[in-house]
Amino acid sequence: MKKKLHFIVGIAISTVFIILAFYQVRLSELVDSIKTASISYVLIVLFFVIFSAYLRALRWYYFLLPQKKIDINSLFSSLLIGYGANVILPAHLGEIVRAFVLGKKKKLAVSSTLATILVERVIDILTFLFLLIFLLLIYDFPKWVKESAIALFVVALLLIVMIIFIRIKTNATIKLINHLLKPAPLKFREKINHLIETFAAGFVGLNKKSHYVVTFLLSIAIWLGYVFGFAFGLKAFHLHLPWIAPLVLMVITTISIVVPSSPGYIGTYHWLCQLALGFFGVGKSEALGFALVIHALNTLPFLILGLICAWKEGVNIFQFSRNRPALAPKQAVN
Repeated sequence: MKKKLHFIVGIAISTVFIILAFYQVRLSELVDSIKTASISYVLIVLFFVIFSAYLRALRWYYFLLPQKKIDINSLFSSLLIGYGANVILPAHLGEIVRAFVLGKKKKLAVSSTLATILVERVIDILTFLFLLIFLLLIYDFPKWVKESAIALFVVALLLIVMIIFIRIKTNATIKLINHLLKPAPLKFREKINHLIETFAAGFVGLNKKSHYVVTFLLSIAIWLGYVFGFAFGLKAFHLHLPWIAPLVLMVITTISIVVPSSPGYIGTYHWLCQLALGFFGVGKSEALGFALVIHALNTLPFLILGLICAWKEGVNIFQFSRNRPALAPKQAVN
């Protein structure tokens, strides 16, 4: 019921934002704006989208290195499956999917792998805030963007505190959870204890000091990849805007990931992208055409590549929310 309710609420929110995005939009102008998009620049945007994902896989390599050395191809394949699942499944379940797939394939504890993904997300938030602080010095964002930045900072801070507490006070965490789950059966509590222990094991420092520098530079490069994607997207639509426009687009559309919505951030992404372009005087129809194309480039390739990789791994991501064992790769069963 909770999953169904979450999905229904997400669909409702997306529907509202889709209505807002299409309000006062002339379909003829929308179609014309998409038709005039330069294919060569669209392909460049696609390159940066895929390349940024590859950089994420490379950064994940360093986060997992203290546990096990894993080849980049396996990491990239698992990441693509997770991204494809995020297009289909609600509530960022794709992150759990990629942890499950990699854990089964490489014989890693899924909870430990998931812990590295949580660290990855904290680093993403901190890097995003670092770039946002820079932008706030040179661009006057609306009040709600600044408030969203504060909210993200609080979330990052809470996650960091939680990670430190679980890592340093693992036994205390287990005792607390056991106390809260006292009415539950002993076997269930033992499974939870094991999950917490393996989850805590995933929060380990990087192997070398130089790896901290490498992961920091990769984090910056990932976000710059998104910015360049927006920059060439503007060129594809013949929009000659100030150099800061791609950065503003990156900031505003990132907030769409935080807002609860249907799988693939449908509706929220389009309206916020439209809103950001409106700051620079771009019309609603042309802005929505831009949003539709850029959103498609950020979702459809991952859906297609994710499904291909899932097929190769023997994974059924469609059944994940209903039957998790269906995710087990074939080679892990043999």
